Amino acid sequence: MSTFDTFAGNCAGCNAYTLLPYVWASGGDIMNADGTQATLDDPAVAAALNAHKTMWDEKLMPAGVKDDNGATWLSGFQSGKIGMLALGSFGISVYKAEKSLDFGVTAIPGTKGTASFLGGDVIGISKGAKNAKTAWDFIAWSMSEDVQKTVVAKTGQLTVRSDAADNPSTQAEPRLLAANQLIASAKVPVTAKYNSLFIDPTGPYLQFIRDWVFTGNPAEAIDKGKSGFSSRLAS
Repeated sequence: MSTFDTFAGNCAGCNAYTLLPYVWASGGDIMNADGTQATLDDPAVAAALNAHKTMWDEKLMPAGVKDDNGATWLSGFQSGKIGMLALGSFGISVYKAEKSLDFGVTAIPGTKGTASFLGGDVIGISKGAKNAKTAWDFIAWSMSEDVQKTVVAKTGQLTVRSDAADNPSTQAEPRLLAANQLIASAKVPVTAKYNSLFIDPTGPYLQFIRDWVFTGNPAEAIDKGKSGFSSRLAS
């Protein structure tokens, strides 16, 4: 049986970078500008979650999404049984390996335009590091435009600089170029408690989604979600 869409309904982090762009693309947000308060009653949040709830209720998603913690999330699209999938750029290399799969890449849409999540690995220097100058030299080198184009892009990775996205290696894979160009307008929730709120599987974000989509009680989801966000933000 083929279905329209899918998502990892029991994975907190997965739904940060796949569901939030639907909210942003419709002009809303899940937190206020300074990251001190959740805005779970934003109409754009409701629209995104109601769309997921409708697809769940009408069986336009696989039954397994409710318990999927990310382990089997990619396989449906890979087998050609899912019509579309919101995913990070890493999916391009995963699906390219499936030679019979014909797929394209586009930004996540909303009523106000498109959006994308900005995220990935980070690098820094520990306080008191003995070789801080050498470490900084490496960071500066790795972030330079030339290295991003001639080293990073050649490995098939996204360049972290938007001005380096237009290079021969990335241009050779239009789907990767489409993803790389989104960096210029991508965003992420601004909060020092990001992991506690959005990554922790026991955190308020995942429970908010599950209460709305699977339990089917938006008002209760908002009330519980606001309480959960406030508690984590105050801790």
